[in-house]
Amino acid sequence: MVRRPITIRVEDSQRAALEAYAEAHDQSASDVIRDLIAELVGPPGGAEPGTDRRRLDDLTPATIAPSERYLMALMHDVLDLLNDPTHPDRHHRKAAEILRDGFAGEYGNLVGALRAELSRAEASLLWDILDMFRVLKGSMSRLEAPIDPASIEDLTFHGFDGNDTREVSLLTYLRYLIKTDRRWTDLEDDFDAADGGNSHVPMLPTYERMLEVFRPIWREVVHGRGQRRARLDLNADELRKVAAAA
Repeated sequence: MVRRPITIRVEDSQRAALEAYAEAHDQSASDVIRDLIAELVGPPGGAEPGTDRRRLDDLTPATIAPSERYLMALMHDVLDLLNDPTHPDRHHRKAAEILRDGFAGEYGNLVGALRAELSRAEASLLWDILDMFRVLKGSMSRLEAPIDPASIEDLTFHGFDGNDTREVSLLTYLRYLIKTDRRWTDLEDDFDAADGGNSHVPMLPTYERMLEVFRPIWREVVHGRGQRRARLDLNADELRKVAAAA
């Protein structure tokens, strides 16, 4: 995939707001802009098979119950009072007006920062991938003789593609887990080396092939021969089988 630069000019305040938003969501400004472009015109090369990420239109409610509109408007009133009254963009004041007057056509502006839900099945897939790479990394570190460099590269976690419609949701959740969940601290170095988890190329099909090979091997290690081993590690031959799947 060939990437070509696009130059745009924005006000200093807009650039500062974009950079603040990107930092708050653990993304680069370029990642945020690419996500927005994908929302407008679709992902590069079209949507991947199996994509379950929905567009903003699908997240925008067609109607909001009056009681909910009232409470939401009050919330925005309070937030508006806490903001700088001289700021030219009174977002919360506008949101309160939209809700009180019931401008359903503007509800999209109220949910613009929301992402489509990441299903539990997708979350579970990510957990399985991270667990697999944790085992692979630990197993490689304890081998008496290292395996070949190509296999080591294949068995190293490279993150997810921030430009892929499906993988960007996994990437966002991955960044959250790396920050908040201590189960995968041993993958932090790989995460950092992968540009904050952004592989810049689709990786999910590779990981799914690896999982198909890894799962039966791991079940055999844990349940079949686990007591014969000093550690629950994969040996060199088993590691090479998983690497071959990549």
